[in-house]
Amino acid sequence: MPRHPWNSHFCDLVGAAMAGRAAADLRPHLRSSRAAMGIAALPTWAWVAPKTPMGKKQRDRDTGGSLSFPVRIDWEQNVIAVRRGESLQVPWSASGLGVQLAGTITVTASPEAYDDWDEGRHQHPDMPVDLHLPLLSYGLAMSRLNSLVELGSQANWGLMEHLRTYVEAVASKARRYVAAEISGETDALFVPQVLDDIGLEGVVDSLVYGRPGEPGSRVTRLIDRCMQPGTFRMVDPLRYVSIALRRDAEEEVRRVIGDPHIGPKVRHLYNTGRHASYADFVADYNRAYPSDDLGPARAAAAVGARLFPVGVAAPSELIENYADQAD
Repeated sequence: MPRHPWNSHFCDLVGAAMAGRAAADLRPHLRSSRAAMGIAALPTWAWVAPKTPMGKKQRDRDTGGSLSFPVRIDWEQNVIAVRRGESLQVPWSASGLGVQLAGTITVTASPEAYDDWDEGRHQHPDMPVDLHLPLLSYGLAMSRLNSLVELGSQANWGLMEHLRTYVEAVASKARRYVAAEISGETDALFVPQVLDDIGLEGVVDSLVYGRPGEPGSRVTRLIDRCMQPGTFRMVDPLRYVSIALRRDAEEEVRRVIGDPHIGPKVRHLYNTGRHASYADFVADYNRAYPSDDLGPARAAAAVGARLFPVGVAAPSELIENYADQAD
């Protein structure tokens, strides 16, 4: 069964990145050995026919047939080393999309063997029963680990570039959505612009590469979550990534224009309620949503974003005027 294309590319990169991290963790434990050994990077995904509804994306656009989707395989470690004469029993399990799989691989190493997942008896199309690894000298084994580390580093950058294209699309949509929500304008032709193209590029860079002085970025943290067991137990990677990046893009657009994340709620109450004064409005809001702890400055930023949706959302004079009213 053919794989879902976006998930296939993304999961190949995630698998390589995970193998690189595991190889880097394994190297220090082997440096004192100097023994010949076999090295295996174990597969990260089993590709299955999901038993949960996947919608239209489960259909192959070219053939009309069904596509397979990834289920994360859980191992104690993703990269293993096997010495001559050893026989490792390596258990594995995979759970997700309504599918549960489990089994054990017997891993050995010998000079005559070759690493080929397609040979031998299989418990599942992606998982053999026996894996025979070629026996490598200590130097070649370390070279193999170094190669996995380098490929993992390349895969990490590949993931960031792959996701950058997606971020550009969702950030552009977030800019339009936030502008329409703030202005209340339903006709797309008359929705004001809350962020110019240079500002939008800054939103994309912030999401992908992070802001100065902050560790990581929204995208690097997303990639880390994609490597954790259980992340895709209920959804496929494409849906998980899509939801996360749409949310992050909207939050970042609002942050850049000065609109607090509770801005839509603030504006809704401001527009629908009757308030004797600005201070009464802030008090009414806090009675309705006590956990938000709305203050005059955040309220002014949210209402100001509604009134001035071009460039910076809440001009400083507006905030000062509203703050004066609230005192």
